[in-house]
Amino acid sequence: ADEVVGASPRILQGADTCPVSRAQMREAIALHQSVTVDLVNYRKDGSAYVAQIGLTPVIDELGTCTHWIAFERDITAHRQAEEGAARERIADEEYAALAAEIKERERVQAQLAYKSVHDDLTGLYNRAHFLRCLELAIARAQIDPSYTFAIVYLDLDRFKLVNDHLGHRTGDRILRDFARRFEPLAGSRDTLARIGGDEFGLLIDAPDDPDDAVNIAGRLLAEISKRASFRVDDVVLGASVGIVHSTPGTADAELLMHDADIALAHARRASGGGSHAIFTSELRAHAAAAAQLRNDLYGAVERGELRLYYQPLADIAIGGIY
Repeated sequence: ADEVVGASPRILQGADTCPVSRAQMREAIALHQSVTVDLVNYRKDGSAYVAQIGLTPVIDELGTCTHWIAFERDITAHRQAEEGAARERIADEEYAALAAEIKERERVQAQLAYKSVHDDLTGLYNRAHFLRCLELAIARAQIDPSYTFAIVYLDLDRFKLVNDHLGHRTGDRILRDFARRFEPLAGSRDTLARIGGDEFGLLIDAPDDPDDAVNIAGRLLAEISKRASFRVDDVVLGASVGIVHSTPGTADAELLMHDADIALAHARRASGGGSHAIFTSELRAHAAAAAQLRNDLYGAVERGELRLYYQPLADIAIGGIY
């Protein structure tokens, strides 16, 4: 201890001693003001410690600073505890921020996953998911010959009139309402989807009865016919339904959807809407023949192969010609 008596406190300072704190002390001494600072000082063995140093001037009756009262306290343990607490707090904040980021990322991923298989307007499954489920059903039927499935494909009649005359907002309301009424008819294993526009599809998984699809179609058509929500101003909405049952050798989901569309078109053509039809191979042949006839007629018009003849009808009794 004798070797430091009379020495400047600067002998305790080193490379990590804060120059700002030193300047603060020098300024306080020059102005004869009290000051308390924290400094990194060094022991004789070279080890560092954090010291809290306080200086207070002693002023006589003439206002002259006669000497100083100083204290020094080792606050290394206290500072280390503060730094440890700060590190823990930062770690906790970083962990909380990371957890929040992960949670938000999971929310976004879940939202994207939901949107990838659901229809935004109705909340039902979308066409892409319906086709994936249909492909799985086809694959299962190829493995298990006893497994069957059926497609109920529905299109609202005269729905375009609603959009054209009453606006898409009214049309959207009707589609949402129809989806809510369709949902209870789907079993827990079935897949109900909005295929697009005013078209809906129900994939019936392993129906208990071959007539399940027909029964569901009948219930849907009855529901639409009695609901006031499907009568908008002068437009009375109905629906046409096409039904396809799985058959051995079925291997193409898009072809099955096309078959369902053929059956739907036949139901609408046969009764003007409000009915259902079950797909048969004869319907496919009829649709192919109709398409070929349509193409032939277009070709005949383009090639100038058609001639128009007028055969008048004469009424001898009155001398009129029609």
